[in-house]
Order: sequence, then structure tokens, then C-alpha cells
Amino acid sequence: MNHTLIVNNWRGFLVEDLLEQDYFDSSSINEELLNEIGADTFRDVAQYIIAALVEYGIIGGSAGLGTPMAGAAETAIDALFSAEAISGSITQVSQIGARLEEYQQLWAQALTSWKGSFDTFYQTIRQLMQNAFEDLGAKVGTGVDKIAAKLRGLVEGLVSKLLRPIKKGIQMIIPDATIGVAAGNAFGEMIESAADSIYDTLISLISKFDVVKKFVSNPDSAAAFFTDLFKKLEDAMRIGAEKFRDRSFLRVFMPIGGGPAELAKQKLYPKVATAVADKLQTEGPKIIEIFSGILNTLIPSLLAAAAMLQILLKGEYKGADEPEPEAEVTQEKIHNNWRNFISEKELTKPEKKEKEKIVKGMKKDKKGFKQRYGDDAESVMYATATKLAKEKK
Repeated sequence: MNHTLIVNNWRGFLVEDLLEQDYFDSSSINEELLNEIGADTFRDVAQYIIAALVEYGIIGGSAGLGTPMAGAAETAIDALFSAEAISGSITQVSQIGARLEEYQQLWAQALTSWKGSFDTFYQTIRQLMQNAFEDLGAKVGTGVDKIAAKLRGLVEGLVSKLLRPIKKGIQMIIPDATIGVAAGNAFGEMIESAADSIYDTLISLISKFDVVKKFVSNPDSAAAFFTDLFKKLEDAMRIGAEKFRDRSFLRVFMPIGGGPAELAKQKLYPKVATAVADKLQTEGPKIIEIFSGILNTLIPSLLAAAAMLQILLKGEYKGADEPEPEAEVTQEKIHNNWRNFISEKELTKPEKKEKEKIVKGMKKDKKGFKQRYGDDAESVMYATATKLAKEKK
């Protein structure tokens, strides 16, 4: 199999994971070098270089956040290959609210309410939906449940469309590549199988991956982490390029038989290290913007869709039952009952609370009380409130 075919197959593999399979920029890595050695070899060599630099103390063994540098480097190098591909998905997800038809405004309000708190986000979306359905209920009456069923179908379709980009996005933002793959698969399975409690299940899953929870709640922390990581790797790769031009270092690091094989390796490793360093320098800021899109667009969209779907499935869009109306306070009750106050035993705390509530209502007509009862108005007001508070169960 020739190198051109390898590169073309590799491109095709990446594109299959897009929301809409229409975008990939092959300029992410040196095209000439890829054609020379193949994508798989390029990745293997880059990882081998990182392992050597860690082993010989040229770069630290940890990337931070409890992540080994080797694993973080693999994530960074994978991003050089695939970050551009997912940017197309981010753009399309940012416009996915159009799929909700007449509920686009509700979707937009839900997304803008994301401030980093999972509980607050859910409560806000629930209130938005209750308000929306209350307005609809006033217009269509019992037909509101049919409207909810339609919205549910639209949101379920939206969740389905988010499946592929979310899997790739989660995998990309986790510094340890091995954990990233497992997490991406876990999120994919959750989206496909979650039922009534899809939002609660999603938050529980996010909480199992500390770095995901940290980055989702505070995307700026992810930008800072990857900016620092890319700079460390760029510097390390440039040092590595120089080291691998030194035959004595190469011989110690990777003993081989010598002759043409050694010369070939010595030529290949500096070229790969330099290519990675150059791309980290030029493409790093763009990749970090893509990471920001994952955290500020893809994942909040999934959270919003999951919250809306759970609210619809649980019927929480209907809101709480209306409270019972307070007992009517009539003039007859006021006149007949106030004198009994003196003989009543002391009020309990709940009764005192109820009494103050009733008094507050009576004070709205304080002028009328004054006209009817003169100087006794205040006493009548409190006595009647006391009596009513004790009668109410």
C-alpha cells in the first residue's frame, strides 16, 4: 500500500466522525512529510520522541491535572490531525436550534442561561419551559400535551444529531488520550441509552471524569492548560530535533545495528520533531479555539437538550399545582370573633406565622378598619387574625 493511499484512507476515517461529513483541512500537518512516511508512522515517531524526552528528563513526566506527559502529548498530536475536522461540527451545532422550528427562541434562551452550574442550568430551563407552556396552555388549553409531544420528538432528534461530535469532542479535550477514548465511548453509550433521567445521568457521568467537569464548568481553565501544554511540547520537540541530529544521543536512546538503518532513523526523527513543533506554534491558537468551541458550544448544547428532554419526559413543564386560595376575611368574621382573642391560649409558631400573613392582608384596608372601629381598629385587626389563624388547619 503506497503512502498516498494511506494518507487518503486516514483522512476518510476522520471525516466519518463529523456531524455533516464535509470538512477536513489536510494542512494541519506537513503534507510532504506525510506522503513520505505515512500518517501512522508520523504519529508513532512523534510519540516515540516524547517518550525519549521524558525518559531523559528533557521534559517533565507530568502535564498537570494528574496526566502523564506521554498521554497528554498523544492528545495534542491527535489534535493536530483532527481538530480542524471537528470545527465543522461545532459550526453546525451552533445552528442546530433551527431544527426546533417554532421553539427556536426557547432553545436560544436555554443556551444563554448556561453559566457553569449544572443545577442552576436545569432549574432555569425548567422555569423557561413552564413559562412557555403556561402561555401556550392559556391559548390552546388541553392541547398543550400534544405540543409537548411534538417538542419531545424534535429534541430527541437533536440529541441524536449531537452523538458523533460529542464523542469526538469529549475524547479531544481529555488530556490523557487513553482515558479520552474511554470517556468518548461512555458518553456515546449514555446518549443512546438514557431514558427519563437523561440529564441526571449525563451530569453523573461528567462528574466521574474530574477533568471534564473542571473544563465544562470553567472553559478558561482548559484554554490555560492546553496553551501551557502546547508550549512545553513545542519547546521539547525543538530540543528533540537537535538531540536526534547527534548520533551519540541517538545511539544511546535507540541502539540499532548502525549503517543505513541508523542514518535513516537519524534523518527521520529530527524532521518529525521539527514538523510537530512548527505546527504547535502556528496551529496551537486555532486548536485551542476549537477546544473552546467544544466546551462553549457542543457540550452546553448537549446539556440543554438533555435538560429539555428530561423535563418533557417527567412532565415537569406543567409546573407545580396551584396553591389553594386563602380563606376570605369578611367584616362579619371580624366583628364577631375579635373579642374571643383574650381567652385564647398562646399561638404556636405556625399559627403566629399565619396570623402575621392575615394581618398583612388586612392592612391593605387599614383606612376602612379605622372608619368602622375607630381607636379599636388595630386590636380588632390582630384579634381577628389570631382567631382565623387558629381555625385554619
